[in-house]
Amino acid sequence: MPEDASATVQEPKAEETSPDTFDRATVEGLRREAASYRVKLRDTEKSVEALNSKLQEYEDKDKSEVERLTAKATQLEMDLSEKERMIVETTMKSAISNEAVKMGIIDPDVAFALIDTSLIEYDDGKVKGLKKALESLIKEKPYLIEKEATPPPSPGAGGQPLSGAGIKNLDSMIMNMLKGGKK
Repeated sequence: MPEDASATVQEPKAEETSPDTFDRATVEGLRREAASYRVKLRDTEKSVEALNSKLQEYEDKDKSEVERLTAKATQLEMDLSEKERMIVETTMKSAISNEAVKMGIIDPDVAFALIDTSLIEYDDGKVKGLKKALESLIKEKPYLIEKEATPPPSPGAGGQPLSGAGIKNLDSMIMNMLKGGKK
């Protein structure tokens, strides 16, 4: 590299980095300003809601009575459908939880989340095919089932029980120890 070329290349200087700091009064002022914007936002949202309500009233004025009633009926049907969906879901969850507990599943909520609902039918308040669906789930995910716990051993149950010969040997050992002898 020629000398004059190296003279023109300069090393970049490290920029001075210092964290931005603000005094307490500035921070408090910014917080007050943000709070005032939040209040204005809430007021604006209320105004928008009121204006939307008024707009709906004006639009309803132009509709005939039949159109208004049709719109209301449609809304009521949608509300009813939603409520029926919620009832079905609650009934299914309850039935799944009850059956899962009977079958020894550790966490019925997990069973509800993982169960194949295509195997279950809901008809007039009754859940059908639930046991089969839960059995299928247990086959796929056996860790959901509670393992049969073996009872812990009772205290003092360790070792072999002493028989007649064992008691005689134990007695003779104790007598020998008391006499000062070994075995």
